[in-house]
Amino acid sequence: MTVLSKIDFFYKEGKKEIARYAPLAFEAFKKGDAVARGILEENLSAIARLITGGAGHLKSSSVKVALCGGVTRQEEILLPMLAELLSKDSTAYELSVCQKEPVWGALLLAGMPCEE
Repeated sequence: MTVLSKIDFFYKEGKKEIARYAPLAFEAFKKGDAVARGILEENLSAIARLITGGAGHLKSSSVKVALCGGVTRQEEILLPMLAELLSKDSTAYELSVCQKEPVWGALLLAGMPCEE
């Protein structure tokens, strides 16, 4: 069975099903796989473009960026790669991984008290 033989399955099931394969890409990356590195670099490049695009609207020389989601469990890989991509920009980025669910940030921005 190859990925190409399952292409209909991936289109039908969507991003959530594809995301289930992310751990395989990280495992292959850790073993030095060049294709896995390319997958990560391509996707992190897209994220870097989103971050720099958003930062351009802030008119600040320093921007804090908090990453959220299950894939951030691999922060020891993601943060250095993303930092390298963002280092090409003149803005200083402070990268971190959310320690709580993203809804907490939305509640704080809405001015609601957030007690655990």
